Amino acid sequence: MRYGSGAIKVLVNPHKLDTILYKGYNRNDFDTIICNISQAKRYKFYYNDCFGAFNIHDETTGKFIQGKIMYQLKNAANKTYLGTLGESGVLIDKNLSDTLHPHCISAMSPIVYQITFSEIECCEVSMNYTEVICLVDNENVDWEFKFNIVSNKLDLLFMPLSAEPVLISYDGHTGLIEMK
Repeated sequence: MRYGSGAIKVLVNPHKLDTILYKGYNRNDFDTIICNISQAKRYKFYYNDCFGAFNIHDETTGKFIQGKIMYQLKNAANKTYLGTLGESGVLIDKNLSDTLHPHCISAMSPIVYQITFSEIECCEVSMNYTEVICLVDNENVDWEFKFNIVSNKLDLLFMPLSAEPVLISYDGHTGLIEMK
């Protein structure tokens, strides 16, 4: 796929995640973008130089696609985990599966999201912290949730091509991450 190219046809395998390799303007390295092409549809890709990524228009529904991630924690010790979707984050509870929508998205944010899953340490206002994110908790939003990363478990780019959430499951005993 390149700027101005015609339609590209891709074989659909709805039970596997897909990978797009993309090379931005004047860059030596490729970005690896994970997506899920779950059914045959027509998409229109809008590239925006301001943020260096795409917005994707579903030509069937006539709408832009918003990402959703469902996080699941298995066999976790007493640790605090944070899952993110772009500028939004959610604390992962070992007893629940939490679906994260892009609640805290700006008008200039692309629909290619950075997804992370990390063990974190929450910080009080007076403590030193290295990270801030918009934390979503049952539709309540903390615009400046402060934390430190203890260890990163996952960090990738995700481009949604359907309204279905991608399931990210982390096993605390094995360290295994599954994406479906």
